[in-house]
Amino acid sequence: LNCPRRKLVTDGGEQLESSEQRSVLEEAGIDVQGLLEEAGDDPDGDGGRRVVVYCNGGVASTSVLLALARLGIWNAVNYDGSWNEWGNREDLPVVSDEPTESA
Repeated sequence: LNCPRRKLVTDGGEQLESSEQRSVLEEAGIDVQGLLEEAGDDPDGDGGRRVVVYCNGGVASTSVLLALARLGIWNAVNYDGSWNEWGNREDLPVVSDEPTESA
């Protein structure tokens, strides 16, 4: 799923209200309610699916991580290697919606 960080902040760079961020996340296809139910109330708990956020280099994705945490989704982590690491490894899968050229 793709949720650009710029949609989670105002034009001035301030965080949107949590309710607005929730709407943005849901519009991106993230099942916020389902993740909340799985995560439970314990920030130190290990409930539910692990949510991994990433970007190109592990910095921009922290905005999404913060938005999830503000909503109480505690089982989210930032993949700090992000695409810079993953995309350079031939042993890892890459899935794209872009059409590929056939040989």
